[in-house]
Amino acid sequence: MGIPRATYRIQLRREFGFRDAAVLHAHGMGQIMDVVPNHMGVMAADNAWWMDVLENGQASAYADFFDIDWHPASAHLANRLLVPALGGHYRALLEAGEFALRFDARQGSFSTNYDEHRFPVDPRTYAPILGQARVPLQSLAEALPA
Repeated sequence: MGIPRATYRIQLRREFGFRDAAVLHAHGMGQIMDVVPNHMGVMAADNAWWMDVLENGQASAYADFFDIDWHPASAHLANRLLVPALGGHYRALLEAGEFALRFDARQGSFSTNYDEHRFPVDPRTYAPILGQARVPLQSLAEALPA
């Protein structure tokens, strides 16, 4: 096989698997595999390592497992993690009530939910959240597992 004249990126998913990609050969095309393990499954709330990084940032035990630039050229973005998950402008989505702050009594943690995504809240920011609580803190404590 020679040097490719052009490339096109395809992404394997439930609806488009290896068998679908194998059709390329029937059309005289080849494929180059580029596997990026730390990009897989990071937007689902079932990846415990990723959830820990979202919750604890650079302090996470798993922070070094992901390719994250904690010190980018823009100083105001230092130590922040930008996740491209929004389907519109942040302010418009916020004003439309697209974000929900939730408390998971089983885990004893807060998260911000948007669409099907769950973003854990940094525990260091719980004090302001609890200060704005509309329900007595006692009721939150009673919801925690024994």
